[in-house]
Amino acid sequence: LIEGSKACRIIGASGLGKTRFALECCRPLNDESSNVVYLDAGRGIPNLAGLVSEWSRMDLDGLLVVDNCDLQLHKQLRQEIEQPHCRISLLTLHYSPDSDAETSPVQLSQMSSELIKKMLESVYGEQLKDLDRIAKFAQGFPQMAVLLAEARLDQSGTVDMGSLTDNDLVERMLWAGVQPDENKKRILEACALFDIVGFRDELEV
Repeated sequence: LIEGSKACRIIGASGLGKTRFALECCRPLNDESSNVVYLDAGRGIPNLAGLVSEWSRMDLDGLLVVDNCDLQLHKQLRQEIEQPHCRISLLTLHYSPDSDAETSPVQLSQMSSELIKKMLESVYGEQLKDLDRIAKFAQGFPQMAVLLAEARLDQSGTVDMGSLTDNDLVERMLWAGVQPDENKKRILEACALFDIVGFRDELEV
């Protein structure tokens, strides 16, 4: 990407830290300046490919990071940065595993419970005592681990170790303090069965 006119794509499920990973990769060393532009395609930016084309005609250089970028938009942007004399590189992020043959994908996967625990220790330190349980419950998703850790802390910042059960944690993550929706809850429960019962190959009914 440093060379210019290159494209890369970070893919992985939501909650694995794609945006944080991209941020740390693009963070300048020491006090060096950085020519990085971050855009969230999920906000509905109109004619982004045309904007990149205009930047190229202005002979701008740097790295364009596009979050929530589906494969179709990625291909459009890649075609623009591969034009002759373009000095812009492209890094796109998306939860879908789809990637085109012309792009080098970086696949993020779930972290080990040990790494999740170390991450939580660096942030919460002595505030939380049951990090092993939280790390196991997070199942390799850093964002899930943070949500669980925050659920363990009450509004005053103290820890009530015995007041929250696994069901309490799930309720807090799903509804974020709003009134639970029973219809949506039933849908989630039905979808969760597919992880246990299955619906493909030898498990197909």
